[in-house]
Amino acid sequence: MNDNQTDNLLQELYKYGDRTSSFISLYPHFKSYKCDEGCIRYLETDGAWIAAAEPLTPKNSRADAFKAFAVAAASAGKSAVILPIGKQLADELRLAGFDIMQSGVEPIFNLSDYFNEADPLNHLQVAKSLKLRGAKISELSWQQCSEALQKELESIYRQWLEAKDNQQLSFLSISDPFQSIQLKKLFVLEAGGKAQAFLTAVPYYNENHEIAGYYFADWIRADKARAGSIELLMVEAMRILLGNGIKEARLGNCALAKIESKGAAAAMQRLVYKLWSWKYNFKTLYEFKAKLKPSRWDRLYIASNANKLKTLYETTNAHFLTKEHNFINSSILSALTKIKWTLMLSVLCVAVHILKVNTDIVLNLYLQSAYIPGDVTLKGLFLGPLFHNHLRHLFGDQLSLLFFGSAIEWIFGPRLFWILVVFGLWLSNPITHMLLGTALPLVTPEGYSHFLIDKDYGSSNAVYSLVGGLSAKISRPAILILPFALNGVIVCYERQSLLALHHHISLLAGWMIVKYFLSHKSKKI
Repeated sequence: MNDNQTDNLLQELYKYGDRTSSFISLYPHFKSYKCDEGCIRYLETDGAWIAAAEPLTPKNSRADAFKAFAVAAASAGKSAVILPIGKQLADELRLAGFDIMQSGVEPIFNLSDYFNEADPLNHLQVAKSLKLRGAKISELSWQQCSEALQKELESIYRQWLEAKDNQQLSFLSISDPFQSIQLKKLFVLEAGGKAQAFLTAVPYYNENHEIAGYYFADWIRADKARAGSIELLMVEAMRILLGNGIKEARLGNCALAKIESKGAAAAMQRLVYKLWSWKYNFKTLYEFKAKLKPSRWDRLYIASNANKLKTLYETTNAHFLTKEHNFINSSILSALTKIKWTLMLSVLCVAVHILKVNTDIVLNLYLQSAYIPGDVTLKGLFLGPLFHNHLRHLFGDQLSLLFFGSAIEWIFGPRLFWILVVFGLWLSNPITHMLLGTALPLVTPEGYSHFLIDKDYGSSNAVYSLVGGLSAKISRPAILILPFALNGVIVCYERQSLLALHHHISLLAGWMIVKYFLSHKSKKI
């Protein structure tokens, strides 16, 4: 944007920016749709124009402005979406034929009431203790910060971004504390002579073009900041604002929280709120803000001329939009990266089976690669687990490997995944062989003779090891262990094979390995 465009947007903000996200909608990644008076700031996705907050227009003309915006979007082959909006505009757009759904709630703090009775820190004991230990909160402008403090805050922000296990969010959820920093309030928490956390607050305005309150847009803590830093920073920032004559503070939309609508879309929203934690944790964010005990919760809404599923898709896509990928592509790529070793192992097993079926060389290698207790070879030890007898055997093993291997790799990472796989594929047969080879001659010589000519192929031992490992992580391990243990017994009976007890050895070993890993990890913590 050039200087004239920036000045025009700021003037529109001063006149019409009464919503929490009005200021953020001025950020340069948005486009402008010009209205008769004011503008609508929006983000364009593959399928929609998505307006950011309510139009920067007079309040009584906002519904008409969005209707015109929707017509323009349709002429470009796009649907029109707007969020988050308040109840008044949502009701007006509902009457105009737009589809309305609740997007979440926003905590509002009436500062005079908030500090009128007991000190809010009384129910935030960790934050209160931090204050008593000498933590100090200062209100500064960026210009007032020394060069050393500016660099320290920038370093905290970089480290915070690097520590987050997700990509930078877009739309109104973008984290950019230093964007238009000269127009923001900056609050810094220092302890032990060092900055521990900081927040930036952006203004919103009333009908008299005066500042009505501040929205805490970005709150960033150092990697080693003390517990309670952000809670103390927020409470003390609100205390400072009240001392400066500011009446209200807001913490922004808690997406998907306290959804009271009915229907399939609302049920999906509630389910995502409860279960989703990948890239964005809706429930944790709501619970953190609720801990501060706001004065009230205001409902926020989405309006669209598309169906609910398309609206949810487009709004999600807007929040995760990057230059290289949209949300779906980037999410799939990220997910595949987290389970890449599971996928590679499965591809290897499938490729080996295809070569076995189609080439004599690999078929002969397969015939020489069975694990036979009475005639153990290196081929049988290392290659046999990668071969499968027939297509049904391959399909069952790989379907199970993809499911349980992905779960283990996703939760624990590749190191523990490979420990379990290596045990299942290459150690379970020798260990089972050793145990049975010691016991069977004493118990049943005839059974021992039959045991010596058993043959084994396939990756099912790795699956059992992974299942045992996953069962050690869940609260009711019997749900996984019992069906697989029973299946192992059935396989022993059907094949008349004592070597098939390797399934149970793998299952037990997987459980023990992960239990040891979890207990060792908890001791470190």
